[in-house]
Amino acid sequence: MMKKLLLFFIAFLAINTALKAQAQAPIPVNDTLKYFSYKQHFRLPVASNSLHPTYKSSAKLISSINAVTHVGSVFRNKDTSLVITGLEARVLIPNLVFSGPQNGGVPFRLYLCNVNANNTPIFPPVDSVRVTGLNPPSGGAAATTARRLGQYAGGTFTNGPRTIKGNFAVLAMCTSTLNGDTVAVMRTSGHTATSTTAPSNAHKFGEGLGVIRINGQFLKTTNLVNANANFGVGTDYEFCVAPMVQFTLQVSQNESKTQEGACQWEVFTNTNTSSPEFSNKQFNFNEFARQLKPLDIASPMTNFVSDSVLTWDVGDGTPPFYLPPNVDTIQLQYGGGVYNVFYTGSMVGKYKQAAYNVSAPTISMMLTYTGSTVWCLDFFGSSIHEMGQLSKLKIYPNPAADKTTISGLEGTNTIYLYNMLGQLLATEVTNLEVYCVDLFKQPQGNYLLRISNSQNNTRLVKVVKQ
Repeated sequence: MMKKLLLFFIAFLAINTALKAQAQAPIPVNDTLKYFSYKQHFRLPVASNSLHPTYKSSAKLISSINAVTHVGSVFRNKDTSLVITGLEARVLIPNLVFSGPQNGGVPFRLYLCNVNANNTPIFPPVDSVRVTGLNPPSGGAAATTARRLGQYAGGTFTNGPRTIKGNFAVLAMCTSTLNGDTVAVMRTSGHTATSTTAPSNAHKFGEGLGVIRINGQFLKTTNLVNANANFGVGTDYEFCVAPMVQFTLQVSQNESKTQEGACQWEVFTNTNTSSPEFSNKQFNFNEFARQLKPLDIASPMTNFVSDSVLTWDVGDGTPPFYLPPNVDTIQLQYGGGVYNVFYTGSMVGKYKQAAYNVSAPTISMMLTYTGSTVWCLDFFGSSIHEMGQLSKLKIYPNPAADKTTISGLEGTNTIYLYNMLGQLLATEVTNLEVYCVDLFKQPQGNYLLRISNSQNNTRLVKVVKQ
């Protein structure tokens, strides 16, 4: 009897040497704050896209009149170790906004808060920053610009950076004790997707992230109708407050165990474990531009093209894969290919700051990994994965038309059907001795049958549908 010829496998080699780069927001001017300005630029007509509306935060002694104390916005965060060094805001300073005999300007405070499952801020806050020295401009062109665009106000935490896990909120509150003192915090012009008021449907960008505290209770600004803060149905405002963030960017991935010594038709699984900031549009301008592109053809931002954000080339000859919006962990499958040939996969991550200069430098890093598949089958079509009674199985007809039959099964078996892209098409657990695999709905081509029994023995068989 002719001996079976078995080819030794070539172990899958993964080079997990992901490059790391630090992305630290500039201090005292933090890049994240410009996220709100870009929403105005991208989603409103050119004639008004540089104008932020405002909301006045009044002094403590008169806060009981409108019962509003805090305004702010929620930030989405999937990083378990996001470092926040301080807080900042954009405030409007027309001549009559600040009143009262404050020698050092009107004081106000910014708060960093955790949020609950409904993205509602939790008090007491994690930390806060006291801001002083805000005074109206003296006049002239500089004053006009300041009134139009507002001014930066913020600072770093007194006791050093804080680490945040999960979503969080940044709030602002006027802390003056003098009647008449107010701080006008700038906000977006966001409207809900179902709003019946201006702007047009194409320019709506509210995301339900604005919050306001009235009579000690936090409310969402979306469709807010309240006696103390009546924004109105259809509105969805966010306030221009932001964290100063610091994080490490890393491109990395995990391979499934099947990639070690995989056969030609083995299914490989790669799982992305890169830094979540790549897919956070509040931090990464690449992701922001992909999701909120300029809608006004006269906008100076219209011709901007974002970089790749996070691109994954599995190495099997298929086009590079881009992570979908708001998705930062995904599995890609590689179903084998030409045997005894090495292939190289790669991941490229790009992070661009949301600086007003859209040509701002991009932090880029790449991870490459190399592997190979081998035939794993002898001249009789049996597999080195065959064990015990699975070696006695018969699969017929092969090639097949509408179905193929597996006979000789014993006990409980799980049948998996894959296409050559590694996509799982069907799974069935059976105790039958003879099982029919339905191929009627599948197009002509090659498929992989994986048969596994209760002893974790596996047999792999390539099936051709004619």
